[in-house]
Amino acid sequence: MSCPKPNAEAFLNRQIICSLTDGRKVEGNLQCIDWLKNIILRDVVETRFKEDGEILLHRELSQCMVAGETLVKIEVTRNVYDSAAASK
Repeated sequence: MSCPKPNAEAFLNRQIICSLTDGRKVEGNLQCIDWLKNIILRDVVETRFKEDGEILLHRELSQCMVAGETLVKIEVTRNVYDSAAASK
């Protein structure tokens, strides 16, 4: 028997990783998501990559907003997913 799939609300205050259209990855705690898929993250680490995949820039931010139109995918670790599914 499998756990029910968690909805977006189950991931609030949990660590997520956003891949953006320009190749950056932004990792932080999900604070808010709206109907346009705009996301607010707290305790953020932004990583920019060169074309060969090497890290170009790695910086920490207290907060950031990810525009939904720049979002390619959202990832979570297995532990975060399992925790969110169990809290549903």
